[in-house]
Amino acid sequence: RGRSVPASPPPPVQPLPAPWAYAPAPYPVPPPYQVPMNMAYLPAPPMQTSYGMVPQASVAPPFPQALPSPFGQGCLWGLMQGALAAIMLLLLKNAAYVYVAMLIGFLAYFWAGFRTTRRGGRSFRGGWAGLWAGITSTFIFWIVLVLGLVILVSQRIQADTQKGLNALQPNQEFNHALHVVLPFTAQPGPPLTSTGVLTFLGVGLILAVALGWIGGLVGKARYKKKRGYP
Repeated sequence: RGRSVPASPPPPVQPLPAPWAYAPAPYPVPPPYQVPMNMAYLPAPPMQTSYGMVPQASVAPPFPQALPSPFGQGCLWGLMQGALAAIMLLLLKNAAYVYVAMLIGFLAYFWAGFRTTRRGGRSFRGGWAGLWAGITSTFIFWIVLVLGLVILVSQRIQADTQKGLNALQPNQEFNHALHVVLPFTAQPGPPLTSTGVLTFLGVGLILAVALGWIGGLVGKARYKKKRGYP
């Protein structure tokens, strides 16, 4: 009987290395970046998403500047012209200054129209400004003139009383004081009728509108030239 040969033992199992043994060597960490002191900071770029750039907040356009109102400009310059004309007549007491007051009125109507269209708008807005200037100046002129006459007459009566000139009757005393303080003495002529008054007022308003419209044309032309429009 033959002799059996013993089997050779299996080779020993080599243990696997640990997982971290295959990890690459860590890269050296760079030093933190220092921003120079003299470098200006720039704004951060807009964020980018998968759909594109993030829209930035749009700047709202400036509001358009409101144009001057024909009513406001007409009332402003009409008030100033009416008060100035009445005070000038009360203080200077000369019939020649009536024409000076009328000339100042014409200039006020023109200036009201010019101020209304100097920032743009239609030229006829100046005509409306002249109309309101004429209406306002007429009312203010008579209000200031009547109030001024009342004050001057009362002061004249008190002065006559202190001087002992009180022999006149009350109505005569009032008429005497009024004759003294009147800006000018009315010249004899045909009686003034309501038709004549309305005609005078109508012609005055037509002149106010025309001068205001001319001022509006000048103001609009100046605005177009300033903006470089043809």
